[in-house]
Amino acid sequence: ELYNLGIDDYIHSNSVMLIEWPGHGGELTPIADIAITINVISSELRSLVIKTKDLDVYRKLKQI
Repeated sequence: ELYNLGIDDYIHSNSVMLIEWPGHGGELTPIADIAITINVISSELRSLVIKTKDLDVYRKLKQI
């Protein structure tokens, strides 16, 4: 099903991919550079947790 959606074109491009449920992609899902978790605090409030193991990405995120 992922091949029908053209995932192969995205994986081999220099694109940003946001995958909501990466576990559903199995072996086709590339290793994440950044993991973003959104937690529901209340109906009007969310918290955002951003994780990376890449030092260059970490430095860029700190600048934001």
